[in-house]
Amino acid sequence: MAQPRPVFFFDIDNCLYSRSHKVHEAMNDLINKYFIEHLSLSKEDAEMLHQRYYKEYGLAIEGLVRHHKVDPMEYNRKVDDALPLEGIIAPNPQLRKMLEDIDKSKVKLWLFTNAHITHGTRVVRLLEIEDLFEGITYCDYTQPTLICKPHKAMFDKAETEAGVTLPEDCYFVDDSHLNCRHAQARGWTTVHLLGSDDPEPPTRASKCQIRNLEELRDIFPQFFKMRPAKALVELRILVFQAFADVKAEINPAGRAAGNIGYRQATINEASPKWAGQCAATGNSDFIYDAAKREELEPRQTTATAAASIPTYASACSGSVRFSSACSCLGISTPAPGPTTTIFESTETVTPPTLVATSTVCSPSNGYGYDVDIIAFYGTQYAQDFEIAMYANVSDPYGCCVTCYQTPECFVYYINSGVCNVQYGTGPTDPNGSAQCPLGLVVVNELVFFPEPGQGSGLGPCVPREVDAPMGGD
Repeated sequence: MAQPRPVFFFDIDNCLYSRSHKVHEAMNDLINKYFIEHLSLSKEDAEMLHQRYYKEYGLAIEGLVRHHKVDPMEYNRKVDDALPLEGIIAPNPQLRKMLEDIDKSKVKLWLFTNAHITHGTRVVRLLEIEDLFEGITYCDYTQPTLICKPHKAMFDKAETEAGVTLPEDCYFVDDSHLNCRHAQARGWTTVHLLGSDDPEPPTRASKCQIRNLEELRDIFPQFFKMRPAKALVELRILVFQAFADVKAEINPAGRAAGNIGYRQATINEASPKWAGQCAATGNSDFIYDAAKREELEPRQTTATAAASIPTYASACSGSVRFSSACSCLGISTPAPGPTTTIFESTETVTPPTLVATSTVCSPSNGYGYDVDIIAFYGTQYAQDFEIAMYANVSDPYGCCVTCYQTPECFVYYINSGVCNVQYGTGPTDPNGSAQCPLGLVVVNELVFFPEPGQGSGLGPCVPREVDAPMGGD
């Protein structure tokens, strides 16, 4: 039975085409317009809620469907399908050549997008690369429940539809830091694509990070077809070696002399630079091997001893091997702590002294789940907060305690059986503490946040006077 091929998943938007095309900005304008018109919000509140849903769910439409009963297909018609892509996206010969150079007998190419099928297929058709992929996993807007990256169910769906069963057989490139973090934690070999002008992220999303898809050639050489010139050189060397071995077998008595003589002839023909060196050194094997290396690796400089390989290359060993494209500076896996996030972290944080978790997180207090309406005090803060997801924490008490063990935590809740802890910087109240060194976060009534039947809890970095019910499900 043939071994199943690994799968290389490609994100579409801002990945297969450059962010400089400004498609993201055009889509943002249409999304904000939709929020303003259908939710009767101001421009500022629409932008804040849009970014809130995008950070929380990975897709603005998911928040609209969950909390506002919006028809996703109507949204798709007025946002994604309304984009003037025909005047923005054009065929990219370099992209097509890179994808054509991938050996499809070794790896399956698959599209993986949070957009609906109409938008995803429209983009690859305009790029003229739709024939190079074997399938697409997309967010199906026709379903009652929307599933999108970075949720586990979306990665499950991608693996099932692409016909891959092992995470180590999954390769993935995406421009989203959040999506790459979750794919990396799942065991996928992940590459985070940055724009040419993007700043270096404070925390890397994955071991490998690139700024151009062409760098995939260096990171995954095993998936690319051998260049014709290199293939001919390798075949030529093999033929020369075969003739030399045959000649030695025919004349065992003159094996050494015959072999050396033939190797000298092949060296003269294959690489004139080395002509005459056998007789001078008496070491034809060494010279012949050097000539072979010159033929097989014409673009490489002198070989580097293993001991001199930089330490940062070790994180890219194995199938990825040493490659400057990986830029895996200082990547390490932290030792397991009392809780394990579902994304990889580059540092271990020792939480400060807890603040009365026995009281706040007790059953008598509803485990702190007493807030149903949460909002941020301004757009700037909404851009700065982070969400940590704890796959091994699904009970209210555990989620509450986890928040109080997380510096700068201000909101915690359970979503799809996973504890979500939100933390960040930029509070308006500067009164700090060991748990909240940057101060407290002021919240107010604006956004209907939790799923029906679920509440949210305010963390230690919220003034206690607002830690009271503010609305109902």
